[in-house]
Amino acid sequence: MDDLARALTEKGQYDEAERISREALTLRRRLLGDESVEVAYSLTTLGTIEKRRARYEAAEAQHREALAIRRKLLGDESKEAAESLNNLASVLDDRGDLKGAEPLYRESLAAFRALLGNTHPYVATILNNLGQLLSRRGDLDAAESLLRESLAIRRSEFGGRHPKVATSLNNLALVLQQKGEYESAESLHRENLLVLRQFLPAEHPNIAATLLNLARAIQDQDAYQKAEPFYLEALAMERKLLGAQHPLVAATLSNYGSCLTEMRRFREAEEKLLEAHGMLKALFGEQHAGARQVAGRLRHLYEAWASRTRPRNTRP
Repeated sequence: MDDLARALTEKGQYDEAERISREALTLRRRLLGDESVEVAYSLTTLGTIEKRRARYEAAEAQHREALAIRRKLLGDESKEAAESLNNLASVLDDRGDLKGAEPLYRESLAAFRALLGNTHPYVATILNNLGQLLSRRGDLDAAESLLRESLAIRRSEFGGRHPKVATSLNNLALVLQQKGEYESAESLHRENLLVLRQFLPAEHPNIAATLLNLARAIQDQDAYQKAEPFYLEALAMERKLLGAQHPLVAATLSNYGSCLTEMRRFREAEEKLLEAHGMLKALFGEQHAGARQVAGRLRHLYEAWASRTRPRNTRP
């Protein structure tokens, strides 16, 4: 049941995955007590589902409990404890707690290198996650180096058409976008989309996220009309799969709103940006980085809108 829940999670079927995961966890607690390796495994499964659904408080609690059980039963240096460190760091990372997440990633990476060597897929996973965090912190050269190392390990281990390879392609492309290498980023996003569509359903959260990233890379090249269809496809898919209140929906609304601003479709842009800002404030609070970014995009929108409508003889 637990393995089925994990498979359904990868397919993006979160409702069914959660139902089965909770049933598996209940059975294991009843049969084995609250502290067993198997219960920690089920907590990890459920924590992963909760994270995918942006229920970060619940996900953090489940991963912290799994980590405590694994450290007690298997030791601080075990592979399972290292996995839980990474899982917990990933939740903190998504919540915007970069200071809390980074040392956990580094502890997990050191443990996996010591246990499994430098070219194991688990090492590639932590390199990928830490590289993403460093990119959000603005250390783009260090982030690119870690993400290229992760991609090289995954290509070597899995070949060119694999979910892990797709993840690395996406994250490296995002760093290249931040560095202003937009054509290279667009090429990687298109490659990623082709890879994803070979093994995922036609509608899946990862495909929606890649459509968003591709749209942004195209927009960064000032090709606004060319970017718009990808935003619309991503947004429709996200609302269907993830519901109306989700960080990915907010991110797409925010980026699409900025695209509409550049196309001088100000009223449509305002609608999208206000919806994104309200959603992020509700999910994370007004001081979250994403909410602050949308606020900046709203300011830019209103300045552009006012400039267009201001009478010529009126001083700014």
